[in-house]
Formats: sequence, structure tokens, C-alpha cells
Amino acid sequence: MSEIDVSSLSENTNGESEELAVFVPPTTTPVAGMHGEFSHADVKYPFLSIIQAVGPNSVKFPDAGGKLVYGGETIVPKPVPMSFWGVTKRYRQNLKWDPHGPRPQVFDSAAKVLASGGNLREYVSPGADENNYVPEAVAYIVLFAPKKKDSWASDIDLSLPNGNELIVPALWMLQGTRYRQVIGTLLVTDAKLRREDKELAYQRYSLDTVRAQVGSNWIYSPVLAKFKELNSPETVKLLAENFGG
Repeated sequence: MSEIDVSSLSENTNGESEELAVFVPPTTTPVAGMHGEFSHADVKYPFLSIIQAVGPNSVKFPDAGGKLVYGGETIVPKPVPMSFWGVTKRYRQNLKWDPHGPRPQVFDSAAKVLASGGNLREYVSPGADENNYVPEAVAYIVLFAPKKKDSWASDIDLSLPNGNELIVPALWMLQGTRYRQVIGTLLVTDAKLRREDKELAYQRYSLDTVRAQVGSNWIYSPVLAKFKELNSPETVKLLAENFGG
């Protein structure tokens, strides 16, 4: 077999490198379906967002401030039942938002922030200190929708049937005010459920939004209310199968 000259790699018209794929003939008869070491990590879940007065969603959905949008495409009726499967805390470089600027660095522990020369000082304005890092969290969540033809989730490929409802997985970024408003509630609930030998996913919430003043700005903030009834073990098992827990 001849050697491959890496200098033959070229760039396409979009300025992206084209990788050479070496053909390897199958040793066995191909079997239909997906094969190999795929996992739930290979699935890219859409984000849930709250439409604010400014930003890309406000342009796409004018006069829709405070509404929930799934995957940047689908408006989700409020309030919407939801649950948290898992929440991962990390630290993001406290840069001023700039769509054309550098992407902020992210670390998964305070120790790594400090080892990199960063600091965790509070109440630092975005962009005032490029070495400052602030906490944020990535929440793996599910939204619950009625199982019927005109449901907002009926055409979403990722939706899972669960009795008389649909379960829709999503990611929700908790930053700034959202982080402070949501994480404290989740920590208290998680501790309570652990004493009952249950996971956070057993708790169901109702998610709504409210317009509130934060400093000199007015934003739409999340409002979580707990359901009295917990999710069933069957529902939690379905979430585990979906998210790979």
C-alpha cells in the first residue's frame, strides 16, 4: 500500500480543511443500523432559552420577550412542566459579550481556574478583568408536553412517549441571574431527595418567567414551582435510558 502524503490536504472554498478518508473494505457482511462505540454523548441536545429584549432570539421572535424557545425554533407554552436529570457546574471567563470577540475559557473546577492564574472574585463587571471567572452550570433537563396532535412537541424527533405525555430532552445554560436563582433551589431539593434515597430527577417543576429588574436592566427571569407529586420510577428510568445515566 502506498503512503499518504499529508501535504496533499487541501482547503475547500469555505476555508475548511478536507480530510482524506482511507477506504477499508469490510471484513464481514454489513449489518443494517448504527454500529460502533456510539453513546448518548454523541447526541446534541437542543437548548432551552428565555427570549430577552435583545439577542438573536429577539430578532427571530419579535414581541415575544419572556417566552420559552426550544432549539431556537419552537415556542414552548408557559408554564411548562420540567425536571432536571443532571447539573454540571463549571467556571467561565468573565468577558463582556461580543459575538465577534474571543470565546471565553471554561474550567470544570476552581482549582484549575487558580492554577491557570485566574481568580474567582465576586461582583466583577464583565470585561473588567480577563482573569476573572464566574460560576455557571449546564443543566440536562426534560420538558413534559401533552401527547396529542396539536402538542408543541409532537413534531420534535427527540420526544419520547411516556404514558399520556411526551418527554423532550434539552440543555439549559444557567448563567448570571439564572444561576443564582435556580441552583440554590436545586441544591436544597437534591439534599432532601437524597435522604429519601431518590435522585433529583424525581422532582417535577413548573417553569415560568417573570420580568424583573436586575441592577439598571430589566430582564426575564425563570420562576420554578415544585409539583407535589414526584415523577414515577418508570419515568426516571426512561430519563436514565435517554441521558445514559
